[in-house]
Amino acid sequence: MRTTFSIILLAVSASAVPSGALLEYLPEEPGFTWHYWGFAEYGHTMRLVDIIQGDDETVFMVSGMVEDVSGGEAQGNFSMKLKYTVTDSCLILSQHAPLAMDSDFPRMELLRLPLEEGASWTQTAGDTGLLCEIESIDDGVITVRYSDMHSEFYHLREFEPGLCTTVFEKLYISPDGNFEIGYSLFRPEQYQ
Repeated sequence: MRTTFSIILLAVSASAVPSGALLEYLPEEPGFTWHYWGFAEYGHTMRLVDIIQGDDETVFMVSGMVEDVSGGEAQGNFSMKLKYTVTDSCLILSQHAPLAMDSDFPRMELLRLPLEEGASWTQTAGDTGLLCEIESIDDGVITVRYSDMHSEFYHLREFEPGLCTTVFEKLYISPDGNFEIGYSLFRPEQYQ
């Protein structure tokens, strides 16, 4: 007598879920507004329009405007459209903001797990390679330096829980000499 056995293999896919550690660095509710001010009267305002939760990522849709300090004389598109995407391992910024100070790269990884001092990763942003390093973590404030691997250009960001970017700084490269420019989150409580 012949016995036949059938074996059925089931492939179980563990769906990646957005990282809770990274989600902590973004606001929880649509309507949140950021006001940034910085170098040479630079400013921009952004508003969280929507949060779209998927199975493997959470997307934060943001719109805003760069301040026109020229009194209407400047030409260009002052609007900002940003998308923050949180995956199981990173926080990605995709943006269309032609006049924003930090519009050097239309898409880049802002944070990547593990969120530990000294952790680093590389990425291609635009047409350049960036070496990214978490320089410090102090009371939940994460400082990351993004260094161009082929020039002296860099930029630096600070992230705070619930606020995302609170400080931005970059090396402005000019034929007349390089210097640092940047902006920071306006906090009304600092002026009361």
